[in-house]
Amino acid sequence: MKSPFKMTPGRGNMPKTGRGISPALMSKSPMYQTGDVEKTGYGMMKEKENKAKVNANPKAQAERDAKMGIKRNFATNELTPVVTEHKFDVAGSFAREIDTKGNVVKEVKLGLGGADSPSARKLKKEVEQKNSRTKEQRSNTSEVLNAFGGGTPTEKLSEKQKQSLINSTRAKATETPAKQLAKSATKKISATVMEDKRVAPKAAKKSPMKQMSKLKKKSC
Repeated sequence: MKSPFKMTPGRGNMPKTGRGISPALMSKSPMYQTGDVEKTGYGMMKEKENKAKVNANPKAQAERDAKMGIKRNFATNELTPVVTEHKFDVAGSFAREIDTKGNVVKEVKLGLGGADSPSARKLKKEVEQKNSRTKEQRSNTSEVLNAFGGGTPTEKLSEKQKQSLINSTRAKATETPAKQLAKSATKKISATVMEDKRVAPKAAKKSPMKQMSKLKKKSC
């Protein structure tokens, strides 16, 4: 006998939490969001100086960027992290850490268990942690420099970038999500009050007390 339907385990691609909630609320409480920002005169001046410095000697700038592990789009001044990872390798009776140029950075002698020995597992974990730290550092560097140099448009700035610009007096907040929500709530309350005022007189005309008094007058 064939089953009338087939169940698929798991939740699929549906989000576990927050379904139907505004992305603004999902990212952070409106009370702690910066909201829209605009660059100050000082911020625009520093951004202009940065672009002039970059364009003055693109080759030298590209070398400086490479040392920080980032790459620049000179047309937009946008920076992206360069993903370079060291590799874990086992050769003979040694476990090794290999850099991007193929050089051996570190090696340890394998113990009992070969590639699965404690010494090999320890080195493998060290390599993974180093790769993770490097990636995070380069991403953070790119994010901050994109905020200061104009690589990220103002309307696409992340919360972290906005705070960096505000703290350095290169930008100021215009209106926070909390204020926007408060304004929206005030408008709704005002609209409800106005509607109640319009409905109240009509309702009063049809109140039971007035209807009873009319009936008494008619009966007299």
